[in-house]
Amino acid sequence: MLAAYVSTLSTHLNWGTSYLVHDFYRRFVRPGRDERHYVAVGRLVTALLMLAAALLTLVLETARQTFDLLLSVGAGTGLIYLLRWFWWRINAWSEVAAMASSFLVAVGFFLAGKAGHAVATHVSLVITIAVTTLVWVAATYLTRPTDRATLVSFYKLVRPAGPGWRAIRAESGVGSSPDSLPQALLGWVLGCVFVYAALFGAGSVLYGRAGLAAAWVALFVASGIGLARLLPGLWAGSGS
Repeated sequence: MLAAYVSTLSTHLNWGTSYLVHDFYRRFVRPGRDERHYVAVGRLVTALLMLAAALLTLVLETARQTFDLLLSVGAGTGLIYLLRWFWWRINAWSEVAAMASSFLVAVGFFLAGKAGHAVATHVSLVITIAVTTLVWVAATYLTRPTDRATLVSFYKLVRPAGPGWRAIRAESGVGSSPDSLPQALLGWVLGCVFVYAALFGAGSVLYGRAGLAAAWVALFVASGIGLARLLPGLWAGSGS
């Protein structure tokens, strides 16, 4: 258990340091420095993140409160992490703006709750997503797009599907993606139903809730059959 805890802790520290040092500091603040400099900054940032995390535990009262805070921070960035694959105009500043605004809004709601002005979780999530989306869309249009040659090179390598890459597709001279967005979306829905039906179905069986268990098993079987029929076509398209 200790090894699992330490590995998870170190993973998140390295992840946060990678974002701050490699993706932000190295690219926008101090580009062109030697590796020794970035390693030193990375060590310092890792220590500061650990200290910040330790201090945060002093104001968190329950595991549920921690989960709500993490969910609120991550909710605002979910859309951009998906759309960046389907719209060429999204750039690094779009993601930086999304992460910063989502974090600030989530912390604002958290502090309001600590001050006795709590907002319902579902309401704060909707507001966080709305504000974050407005911020990153504005940042996208107010900042310069990624270098055109980089975008064309990326399209030639990955060939993302959808109309969001139409302009880059025309410049690249490469055909459209063999992937089908409607089929991929259907596969995503079926996959989510398949996994959650298995989880909730197993829980219903353990708690002796026969009616719910039967419904979850039916969803599990139906989504499994749908995936079995859909995946061969998706894989064939991706390999063409």
